[in-house]
Amino acid sequence: MGLLATGVKLQKTTGLVTVGAVRAISWSGISREAVETTAHDATSNWKTWIKGMKDGGEVTLGLNYILDNVTHGDTSGFLDDLTDDTIASTGYTISFYKADLTLGTHTFSAIVTNVDFTGNVGEVQQADVTFKIVGVPVFDVS
Repeated sequence: MGLLATGVKLQKTTGLVTVGAVRAISWSGISREAVETTAHDATSNWKTWIKGMKDGGEVTLGLNYILDNVTHGDTSGFLDDLTDDTIASTGYTISFYKADLTLGTHTFSAIVTNVDFTGNVGEVQQADVTFKIVGVPVFDVS
């Protein structure tokens, strides 16, 4: 079974403002370090490990870039989040479909770390925006 992704959305948690003109959302790099604990007095030739720190990864948006869109620009959009040094992080929610076709949410705080713009002749203006997760994401699929 698969679920069509049309309608998946990213919102700023403040005011639940939906980021406009999004074409693609990907969340990668959710991970946990493995910390080696092997010691010289080990009784076998096998390394030993324990669970280490977790990393929330990164969210990347591919979107049709519209400079004066309130969620894209430098007043209250992702460009503002990137360039304003007073913003520690911003809360976001991604809504994904569940099997029953209702939406479950993943909520996180993030900082914008990269914005790439593309404007090719005969094509739609585009931007790819990368968000680095800070702290603990919340996965609510209830």
